[in-house]
Amino acid sequence: MRTDSPNELISNILCNEDLELIRIFNTGNSGAIVLHTHNKYHEEFVLKIALNNRSKQEIDKNEMGYKAIKKAGLDSLLPTQYEIRTYDGVKYLKMNYLGKSFLERTKIDENPFELYKILVNKLNPIYGSSTNKSDAGEEFLIRMRKILQKNYNEFLMPARIVTKDDVKEYINKHIEKEAKKHCCFAVFDFTPEDVYLSADGIKYPDATDKIEGIPIIDLACFGGVARDVYNLEGSTHGYEILENYAILKVAKILSLPVDNAQKLFYYGRALQLSLSSRFRIEKEPEKAKILAKQSLNYLIMCNK
Repeated sequence: MRTDSPNELISNILCNEDLELIRIFNTGNSGAIVLHTHNKYHEEFVLKIALNNRSKQEIDKNEMGYKAIKKAGLDSLLPTQYEIRTYDGVKYLKMNYLGKSFLERTKIDENPFELYKILVNKLNPIYGSSTNKSDAGEEFLIRMRKILQKNYNEFLMPARIVTKDDVKEYINKHIEKEAKKHCCFAVFDFTPEDVYLSADGIKYPDATDKIEGIPIIDLACFGGVARDVYNLEGSTHGYEILENYAILKVAKILSLPVDNAQKLFYYGRALQLSLSSRFRIEKEPEKAKILAKQSLNYLIMCNK
């Protein structure tokens, strides 16, 4: 059992790496601590340190994701320098600093909606080069359906944000029937705070063990988070760019009819909104109700 505090652990790791702290990033739901640091040569690095079992599992998945991305020939998505390390039994990820995330750039760029155009232009070759025929797309959508069902059955309905009568059979729709035998790079957890636009493409440092699926879901989630959760500058027009790209160009890459692609985009929105509602049940109950209602509306559209 560890006796040192998180602050002591962080201090010891920084000392061991001969790094100085610049800032602490806001962490996600895993409990990991993420640090922006630099060395004596002013080279900047990010450390993601596992402070509990859940965050250790996340770093384990990051490690598997990096290996999967390399195997798929998508090395450009990864940091140019990265390494999984341990200190006194504590696992952490060290990588070069990637600059400001998509989310941060929307706050400072003169024309933030242009970032969405850059994003889809840089995604296009990634999707194109990683497209293959397999059951991974169908498996991905089955996993998405199970996540959505869990959100409703274990969180939204018990909290009485929605009722069984509201939901009807919408959450049981086998969305995987909308997919064909094509898939490409897709991760589901593709959000503005985890995406970095660089001169040589996109960097996605938070990959996990599953990197194949239907990216229309990713794009729907990204657009929904940007516009309806964070209300980012340029996100209204940016959302339109992402939706049009998803249902026209990505559909073509995956040999999907436009109608199928539109339903998948709606499903991605329903899924993202159910998650956003779920995580606001206690702290923002009224907001949670609004988001749940929006999720249901997209599910209804998806079922038409």
